[in-house]
Amino acid sequence: MRFEQISEKSGYHRVDSTGPGATVGAPPARVPGRRVRPGIGIADSIGSPAAGPVPSYIAEMADDARFRWIVDTMALRPGDRVLEIGPGSSASIGCVAGALESGEYIGVDRSAAAVTRARTRYAALVEVGRVRLVQAGVEQLRLDRPVDGISFGSGTFDKVLAVNVNLFWTKPPVTELALIRRLLGAGGTLALFYGYGSPDTATAVGPKPSSDKLVGYLDAAGFDSRAVTAGDLLGVLARPR
Repeated sequence: MRFEQISEKSGYHRVDSTGPGATVGAPPARVPGRRVRPGIGIADSIGSPAAGPVPSYIAEMADDARFRWIVDTMALRPGDRVLEIGPGSSASIGCVAGALESGEYIGVDRSAAAVTRARTRYAALVEVGRVRLVQAGVEQLRLDRPVDGISFGSGTFDKVLAVNVNLFWTKPPVTELALIRRLLGAGGTLALFYGYGSPDTATAVGPKPSSDKLVGYLDAAGFDSRAVTAGDLLGVLARPR
């Protein structure tokens, strides 16, 4: 699997793919709170004939241990409303959406090219409303008015996710964390993940922040947090105090 950072400066965007023109987007074979038969993926879970046949890449995504671990660690519930910051057009979109039933996935990315790719790769999910994508930076979100027809009002999200987003560790993200605190509903969770390797091996693949730095920034912003690790992967789960 190839990983490409689109914007080194902002760190908001990433692309996870298996080669030129590759398509990813099926959820893992196992997601929290749901019973999914092996080989059954996101097109089946949509439950709509209009979504078309099961994509050929379902088996490919079922083998992606990294995103399976992320989805499991987040403890997604079927009805969660999830905001992902900087998803690019990566496999996290399909994996998270595949764990939701009555819930909703919203991805926000400042890259127009990344949003266009994501809308193409996940066209079936976009069409049935399971995935919604917005071209915007976090600083452009507003609590008092919709962005691209999507509400980002206070307390409207159950989970906020970011994978390999430099924003949260290259400097104290004071403004962004203040906004996320307000976006999260009661009992909501901010989930930050770093690493490109496998949860089954400690071989380092790319740089990661220290958990102490992440926890320190979150504590200063009014979050209680805990770090979780598996192999090369680091996660920090945080809830507003």
